[in-house]
Amino acid sequence: MTTPRHALLVLAAGGSRRLGETKQLLRLDGESLVRRAARLGLATAPGEAWLVCGANADAVHAEAADLPLRRVDCADWQAGLGASLATGVKALGKHVDGVLVLLCDQPALDLAHLLALREAWRGDPRRAAASAY
Repeated sequence: MTTPRHALLVLAAGGSRRLGETKQLLRLDGESLVRRAARLGLATAPGEAWLVCGANADAVHAEAADLPLRRVDCADWQAGLGASLATGVKALGKHVDGVLVLLCDQPALDLAHLLALREAWRGDPRRAAASAY
């Protein structure tokens, strides 16, 4: 049996209305949140990787432009997270078996957790694997 392949979706389209500034561009240890999420997600070895942009799309994309991510713009980002997720899923190729979805505003997330999540999914790729806290 071949190892199931996953795609990466980094959802970074939100307008950060409550925060009052672009959350995706906030820095943690010298790295923007969007770049950190993309870097960690890419370390899980996805078959393809997408950055879903919306509000402040050019500035958000610029933070990760040198990473191997494809950009997709969510025209209706104001509709919320579901619209961003739908835009990203529509962009996916047909050659992946699952999707790892990352948000930019999870600064405590680490690579060990993402790899464990990926391995849990690979154990039974017909089922979703999710974190619970």
